[in-house]
Amino acid sequence: MAEFAGFSRALRLIGDNWGHTEVLDGYRILDLTDDRGHLAGMLLAQLGAEVVLCEPPSGHRTRHRGPYVDDVADPERAIEFLVYNRGKHSVVVENPAQIAELAAGCDAVISCGAFDVDLDALRAASPQLVTAAITPFGETGPKTAWAATDLTIAASSGTMSLTGDRDRAPVRIGPPQTWHNAAVDTAGAILMALHERQTSGLGQHVDTSAQQSFVDCTQFQMMAVLTGGEVPVRLPGAVNLGGFLIPWVYECADGYVTVTFLFGPMIAPFTSRILSWACEEGFCEPELRDKDWVDFGMAIVEGRESMDTFDQAIKALTSFVASKTKA
Repeated sequence: MAEFAGFSRALRLIGDNWGHTEVLDGYRILDLTDDRGHLAGMLLAQLGAEVVLCEPPSGHRTRHRGPYVDDVADPERAIEFLVYNRGKHSVVVENPAQIAELAAGCDAVISCGAFDVDLDALRAASPQLVTAAITPFGETGPKTAWAATDLTIAASSGTMSLTGDRDRAPVRIGPPQTWHNAAVDTAGAILMALHERQTSGLGQHVDTSAQQSFVDCTQFQMMAVLTGGEVPVRLPGAVNLGGFLIPWVYECADGYVTVTFLFGPMIAPFTSRILSWACEEGFCEPELRDKDWVDFGMAIVEGRESMDTFDQAIKALTSFVASKTKA
């Protein structure tokens, strides 16, 4: 990789890049994002790339908001900044010319609007450069120039239509999430563009719409409508999963808790463990505990199991959780 003329001594490593791999060893990424995309650079750093984070003279904006390590309000101790920028090298830039100089020595550039940068010009100067822009609604279309927040993106993606109580207004997912989804999609697209570059020798441009990325969080529910399925409805503390009404919220002795009781390879091990615990305390029979919860969904579809079995499991879990406190 080319050295950064005039910048090398100014680069400063942020935190520890623990747990990283070397998949992208030898690649350099210029990160021009703030909290609207900083996860993309972090993921690429975890894959072994050298990620250079550009900060304005005042510092990355997440340096200036808490929480802080040990509650000491210091830009070097801002937890959000440290988490999402660990493993990156930081450098202060003051004008577009400095960004262009840095980009000339990089394999990819990620932008979100935090800096005034002409990505087309950067790619024209370095045709092998991969560029990526994370925006609320994409770089083309009727909403290109619209301002947006995490709340408005969540609403316009359709996700909020599914979260909250049925008889009340929709609510946003607790922590800010929309930009993170866009960042993950951007990181994946950059990997594909770098892979293709090995064939063509040319960089490509990635245009990520945070709104479109966040539609993924509706999982199958929005896509089902496009294929003739029913229009999804908001359910309080539950989800309708292909005919299975699955509660997420259960009443316990001193309040409410969320329990992900589900089947399939990802969740079934937890399902088996919690039913084993319930069985130990007499809330279900061993036959229910010992069901193949990995294959249970397919067993229902093929008629090898009945919905009665699933209803029994939910009933047992409801009684079991009611006997416990939140702690």
